[in-house]
Amino acid sequence: MENVEGIINGIRWRTFNGDCRKILKDYIKAESIDCIFTSPPYYNLRSYGDKVRVDGNEGKWKYSNRKIATKDEIGIACNYEKYLSDLSEVFSVCYRVLKKDKFMFINIGNKHVDRECIDYSFDLITIAKHIGFVHCDIIIWIKKNSPPPGNHKEIYLGNGWEYILMFAKGKSYKINEDKYIDTGSLFKCKQCGSDDIVHFKSKPNYFFSNVGCFGNAKKKNSHPAPFPETVPRFCLAIGAKEHELILDPFVGSGTTLKVALDMHINCIGCELISKLYSDLIENLEKISKF
Repeated sequence: MENVEGIINGIRWRTFNGDCRKILKDYIKAESIDCIFTSPPYYNLRSYGDKVRVDGNEGKWKYSNRKIATKDEIGIACNYEKYLSDLSEVFSVCYRVLKKDKFMFINIGNKHVDRECIDYSFDLITIAKHIGFVHCDIIIWIKKNSPPPGNHKEIYLGNGWEYILMFAKGKSYKINEDKYIDTGSLFKCKQCGSDDIVHFKSKPNYFFSNVGCFGNAKKKNSHPAPFPETVPRFCLAIGAKEHELILDPFVGSGTTLKVALDMHINCIGCELISKLYSDLIENLEKISKF
């Protein structure tokens, strides 16, 4: 099993290239992880292992052939039952390696098929609870510049938010209340035209985040579906502490690891696709040199 590790300012990172189900079963000790944050593959939306094509628009958004799957790739060229079965296996090994009374955060969106909205959250919650997780909350992250529905604008609304399903292993968990990130709400006054920020008096289970265009020259990214750094930062702030160890079983371009390192948290990531993995290692090793 190929794996690479490094250290940045005393904080360790380690990555594995392969199927996270095998890695978490054979290479990670039981109850050794303090927090899990991940965004599982979409269901039959894009194949991360297939050669990407360029759509031709200004942002050069990349999409892959959704019919071709890499060996052990989850969510492509299969039926919905197989997709859920595969994620159940992932959740099971995540439960094994997670410490008691610690958190697992699952970022998942929804999709439209034949004029119907397919919401995965209920099935994933059911699977996780069957394994033994406690479903403790649902967090919503709102996209300030959500992608438009494109050619389907007369059928669907723009997808402007996603779920973060929050689970715990045990019922004696506690969030880091003092580390909660208040993103506030930025708005422009219609009367005077000035910008202002409304800060929340409570700690709501939603936050605002930008979605950048990864085709932009300043933010090149080989992964076809990266999420903003704000997303794992919000969750790790309330679910992990400095010098603990967190895991992302679908690490992709490494956003979760980058955020963890910046927050002085040790981290482990698994990535199946060799191209994404090589780019991930290159980026982490560049950071490690500074």
